[in-house]
Amino acid sequence: FTREPYINLIGNRNQRGWLARMRTSSHHLGIERGRYRNIPLEGRVCDYCRDVAHLGPEQGEVGDGPGPQPQLLSGEVDDKMHFLLRCEKFKTKRSCFLKRLEYYVPKITQMSELDQLKTILCPVSPQAAKLVNKYIGLMFKARKAIDENIAVPEYPTWVPGLSNPFI
Repeated sequence: FTREPYINLIGNRNQRGWLARMRTSSHHLGIERGRYRNIPLEGRVCDYCRDVAHLGPEQGEVGDGPGPQPQLLSGEVDDKMHFLLRCEKFKTKRSCFLKRLEYYVPKITQMSELDQLKTILCPVSPQAAKLVNKYIGLMFKARKAIDENIAVPEYPTWVPGLSNPFI
């Protein structure tokens, strides 16, 4: 075994804690919670985007009334890929994060989801590692706020080259 680069990139363990938890599955995503509760894989769905609705025939109709009906979006297993790159509940936060990360990892938004996930979980620069750690922490805090019925603040705006509050 060798030491992962992100550990050497960020000396302060507080600035790499969320990333380390995500990489070692020491988190509270449905995939892990369900494993400990003996819930079948297909039952470990995301509780946060399950309630997000949109109109569209491709998801199957919900309700009895005429006309378009709201559709449940997810039903996806709450795993790292879903949490970091797919959850509809947090698409604004994710979009802001990916735009910021593109400053350090050019063309990340043009990569496949799998390559994006690999890049996010294996950052190669200190700036990218700190930004990823901050994003993961904000996502878990946003979920906790929803669980506790606390208002979730939007991801602050930031422009590359200006003061960066996340690093």
